[in-house]
Amino acid sequence: MSPPTLQRRVRLRVEKLSVSYGQEETWALDDLSLEIYEREFLAVVGPNGSGKSTLLRALSGVLPPRARAGGEGRGRGGAIYLDFRRLEELPPREVARVIAAVEQEPHVGFDFAVREVVEWGRHPHRGRLSPWTAHDEEAVRRALSLFRLEELAERSITELSGGERRRVFLAMALAQEPQILLLDEPTAHLDLRYQLEILELVRRLVNEEGLTAVAALHDLNAALRYADRVAVLARGRLVACGPPREVLTPELVCQVWGVKAEVLAHNGYTFVLPVVSSP
Repeated sequence: MSPPTLQRRVRLRVEKLSVSYGQEETWALDDLSLEIYEREFLAVVGPNGSGKSTLLRALSGVLPPRARAGGEGRGRGGAIYLDFRRLEELPPREVARVIAAVEQEPHVGFDFAVREVVEWGRHPHRGRLSPWTAHDEEAVRRALSLFRLEELAERSITELSGGERRRVFLAMALAQEPQILLLDEPTAHLDLRYQLEILELVRRLVNEEGLTAVAALHDLNAALRYADRVAVLARGRLVACGPPREVLTPELVCQVWGVKAEVLAHNGYTFVLPVVSSP
C-alpha cells in the first residue's frame, strides 16, 4: 500500500460539489467534498444510482458543476481543483496530459484496428503536425503488452468481445501516460482472470510509478484488497471515506446497501460476506 496520506500532496480536491442532470431538484451529487492524494488507489463504492459514475465524469472535466437553486452556502455548485487550479478553467489538452478516464461503456463508432485505438492515447502529447516518435511507439507497445493485446493489435475493435474492448480502452488510457487514472467499473465484462490482472496492474502502477488511481467499483472485496482508501456514496452524498478495513463495517454495509453482512479476516485479507437469512 501507499504511505500515509499525511506524507502526500493533494492532486484533486472536490469542494462542496453539487451536480444536476437538468432537473432542479434532482441531484446526482449533493454538496460533496473529497480530497484525492498522489500515489493512492481510491475506490469509490455505493449502490446503483449513488453518484459513482457522475463523480468520475466530474473529476475528468466532462461534467461541469451546476448551480443549485436556493442553495445556501453552496456557491455555484462547488468546484474541483487539479493541483490547486480550478479544473474547468484549464485547457482540455493540458488536463488530458494529466488525467485519463475510461468510462463504464466506452464505444467506437467506426471500424478501427486495436492498435489505432490505443494510439489515440498519444493525442494530448502531440501537435497536429507532429511526427510519430520512438517515445510514442514505446508508450503504445507497452500499453498493448500490459493488457495482453499484442495478438489482437491488427484486429478490428468491432470484432472483439465486450471484455476485449474493455482492455483496449484501458490500454488507450495507459498509452496516454497519465498521472491520474479514472476508471468506471474497470472490471466490467471481464472474466475472473482479467479482473484480477487489471486490479493488480493498477495497484502496481500506483506503487511503482506513482500513479493516482480512482476507480468506481461494485465489488467491496476488491476495494478491500486493492484500495488505499474507499469513498462510500449514497444518494449523491459522501457517507464515509477512509481505509477500507475501517470504513466497510457490517453497520455501514447494512446502512448503505440494506444488506446484513459479516466482515471476516483470512490469510491476511479481509472479506465482506453477505448474510443470507433463512426463508
